[in-house]
Amino acid sequence: MADVTVVAKDVRVLPGGATHRKVAAAAAPPGSAVYIAADARVDLADADAAPSSMAVGIVVSAPRGGLTNVAGDTLDIAGPGCLVTGFTGLTPGTLVYASTTGGAIADTRPAGSSGDFAWVIGMAWDATTILVMPFSDIFAAL
Repeated sequence: MADVTVVAKDVRVLPGGATHRKVAAAAAPPGSAVYIAADARVDLADADAAPSSMAVGIVVSAPRGGLTNVAGDTLDIAGPGCLVTGFTGLTPGTLVYASTTGGAIADTRPAGSSGDFAWVIGMAWDATTILVMPFSDIFAAL
């Protein structure tokens, strides 16, 4: 599994997509995949556990337009239907997944045999853009 390269300063949602604001449970820079934790905050998605693998979107901005944030900051999250740019080396038309590295996005499916959980974050729209469309890929193989 290879993690997708993100250029945090270039991450932004393209026109037409709605973002949502959520409070961060931990630092989550732009380009990070996040899930909704039990305390209703967003935290870094991680394919190592079922709950944390269920990414709901991608962080597109930190407070004050910065590239860093801390727990308790309010973040803008690009959710389903948003096009998010700022990545490099994506293969158009392929699925991208929650990585086993917290917040990272992987360009290959995690190996289920190793105890990881496969959760699709979206699809590569082009070499630098992801169409956010989170779902479990269990149904993709049926």
